[in-house]
Order: sequence, then structure tokens, then C-alpha cells
Amino acid sequence: MLRSYEVEITTAADGSATDYAGLKITGKVIAIKYAYGTLAATADFVITGATSGSPILTLTDVAQANTWWFPRILATQHNDGSAFTDASGGPPLVFAERIKIVTAQGGNAATGAMTFYVEDDTFVEAV
Repeated sequence: MLRSYEVEITTAADGSATDYAGLKITGKVIAIKYAYGTLAATADFVITGATSGSPILTLTDVAQANTWWFPRILATQHNDGSAFTDASGGPPLVFAERIKIVTAQGGNAATGAMTFYVEDDTFVEAV
């Protein structure tokens, strides 16, 4: 089942913010919808699993435009651990954790929003 988790972002005077989506999300992060609101065109985002630190998406100097992102993680080769360089990537995974959004250079007390669309894993029950 596809679920959505919306996060309002409000930066401090120095343009930074740390926000979280959901509580115990388990599944594939299929898409992220960005509504820039009043966030600066210099906004940087590092999006990870809050507990695991697993990478979801890193962006720098995001334009002041509403947009969508479809993050993909490259698989690693079984024989040496190096990343594939073709289009073999899949959506990032999270397991029983929140999604963490760290914002930098977002502007003084600026606001915006991200909505995460996650295909939850109905076969795994988070305890």
C-alpha cells in the first residue's frame, strides 16, 4: 500500500532545520514531493533514515520551484562491493524508523514542505 507522510519545514534564523516524517515507517521511499514555500534557492537537504542513517537523498541549492524527486540507490556488486554504474538502482528502504530531513541555507525563518510517498512492506511487521 502506498502511504504519504507530509513534513512542514521551518528554518531557524541561520537557515537550518531538522525535521522528521512518520514514526515507524517500513518500506520503499518511492517519491518525494517538494513545496518550496518561502525556502531560499540556496537550500540544501540531507534526507536519511533517522535511526539507521541510511541514505535516501542529498540535494544542494534546490531551486525555488515545486517539484518531485524519485530517489534511487545503486546496488552493489556481490564480488567486490563496488556500485553498479548503470540504471540498476532501486528506491531507498527504511525499516521501523522516521525519515530525517536536515536543512541548511534555507533562509531566515523560511517555510516549505516535503511529502514522502512510501510503498509499505505489508509482509514485515515492525515491533
